Amino acid sequence: GASLFLYPQQNVADEPAGGWERHRSRHGMNDTKGCEVAQQSFLLENPQILRQHYITRAILCDVQPACISELIFQHEYDHRWTASSHKLPRKLHKLFDARIQRCRNWRVDGDWPTFEPHLVREATKPQPCGFWETLERFSNRTFWIHGDSIQLQLCDAALCSLMRDGVAPAPVRQQQPLWMRQLSARTGLNFITTTLPNGARLMCSGIGVYQQEQVDIILESVDVALLNFGLHYNKAPAIRSMLESVMASLGRWQRARPQHRLALWREASAQHFPGGSYALGNDKPPPGTPCQCFALPQEGDSVVSGNLNQVARKLEGRISRTYGVRVVPFFSLSAPRYDMHRRHICSYFRQKTVGICCDCTHFCYTPLFWDAFFGILKAKLVGLGRFDSWVADRTW
Repeated sequence: GASLFLYPQQNVADEPAGGWERHRSRHGMNDTKGCEVAQQSFLLENPQILRQHYITRAILCDVQPACISELIFQHEYDHRWTASSHKLPRKLHKLFDARIQRCRNWRVDGDWPTFEPHLVREATKPQPCGFWETLERFSNRTFWIHGDSIQLQLCDAALCSLMRDGVAPAPVRQQQPLWMRQLSARTGLNFITTTLPNGARLMCSGIGVYQQEQVDIILESVDVALLNFGLHYNKAPAIRSMLESVMASLGRWQRARPQHRLALWREASAQHFPGGSYALGNDKPPPGTPCQCFALPQEGDSVVSGNLNQVARKLEGRISRTYGVRVVPFFSLSAPRYDMHRRHICSYFRQKTVGICCDCTHFCYTPLFWDAFFGILKAKLVGLGRFDSWVADRTW
């Protein structure tokens, strides 16, 4: 099994969008070998999957670009993976340790066995950056990310980004302090947390639908809240009602200590089912039908009016202004990515035989995609005069 780790480390400069064929040809990925080796490495690092006879995949190699899921690095949060712990020959230790600490060692876009087809790092505005460029401004403060499964993808990307920037502790996932364990007992939520060199704490949790009592309890223990719900609401009135409630809660919390609290809402993400947003049955294609995600109609197309993602986006903008909550743009960043969803990876997840499903909601991981969002987040915060005063006053 040691030979599975002997694939070349990629260290290429970012290439223009549309350069995927050149990238694959130059780096020998035309036969998906590098992708499949990454998948085999994942399985060897997670022997419980093999013991349970699951066919789980962390990366899809039958699509272009290869679709990476966060599974490929999530287990790195909890352990200091070492070659000696896997009883490999000493001559392979250095290679193995580099391979299984992906987020710490794959620091440039070209290190990952995939390619970002929609963004060019140098041309993207605001300038893409790591999540640390936000958290370094919040010394000794708690930054809470909470919401649906896209928020959990955001949390994974944030943790990996902190590892890539060399500021995350080892292990990344730390023991929860007493106050957080008490919050977990009161709310029923599980938290992942890590503390950075400046004392800033990232805290993440997830649930599909908005629970006001949970949110109100937790808000009293954090300084910055970045929330989003919406994809589990399938009618416009339900979306509006949820947004009125959550924005009101965030607004009250922020107004109570306006110099010490910051309420943020991540804008709705784009789905790419027929017509855009999910409709009943879209995730279960007929037998023999491949999973297909669709490019969004143009703004002038009448179909847009029925896209609940667009409806949510417009409601978010209007309702958030009423309560003084800042919206962090995300829809336009995610809208072109119809070809960067996980698609049929759900057919393998915790399955013993290949199932039938179609995921046009969750996004394939690339560092540049999430760095672009972190750049948007940073720009949104720097634009706040109050935020600039926080940077200057470390004692508040």
